[in-house]
Amino acid sequence: MTGLKTRIGRIATTLLLALTLGPAQATLLDITPDAPLLRFGSLLNQGADYDAASGRLSISGDPQALQFVLPGPFTGISGPRSLSMDFFVDSSGIVTGGIAGNDFELFGEIDSDSDGSPDYSGLLLAGEIRGFGSRNLTATVDVMDFLFEVSGGSLAGLFRGFDIGVAMTLENSSFTGSFARDFTSTRVKGRIGTAPIPPSQIPEPGTAWLLGLALLSTLPVLRRRV
Repeated sequence: MTGLKTRIGRIATTLLLALTLGPAQATLLDITPDAPLLRFGSLLNQGADYDAASGRLSISGDPQALQFVLPGPFTGISGPRSLSMDFFVDSSGIVTGGIAGNDFELFGEIDSDSDGSPDYSGLLLAGEIRGFGSRNLTATVDVMDFLFEVSGGSLAGLFRGFDIGVAMTLENSSFTGSFARDFTSTRVKGRIGTAPIPPSQIPEPGTAWLLGLALLSTLPVLRRRV
């Protein structure tokens, strides 16, 4: 029950932020990823790279461990594993679109019951960019967060009803807060998990659903008349 209350509270906070902040802007989205929660870092030749001429932001990392519940034990990610995020922004840092194919891809193997055989493998999670935020902290450390719409992967069922939320720290970073110039980061780390879908992206109720709701509202009146 405590976990449910926490998740409801996070959804309510997201709704309030969406109403008060209005359109997307080049600030943090304040994403707090929830379970299943994956932690990632980066290896040699991984990190973030931004090309101002094209507006393409590319990020690569090393997925390390997953928590299916919070609090809970960590399950390692093995096998051929990788993490990539790739999309386009304008000079203000606003998302303008994704790349051909998946904008978010997570690969690896996860043995959730420790029986020696992976329960999830290959493409674990895929998504399309929905939102992006950033903040310049110091001369070499920055933070970014992301929202991706789930588009596939063997873990997709665990994200049903949610987006993919990413909160990431960039180290050895040359980002100054401007997307009018190139920047890189040679070390990234962060968390990936479920995040509420923005209210503006939730489909409006269909006619059948509204009709059913109307019928339910008339039941008390009908009972009084019988």
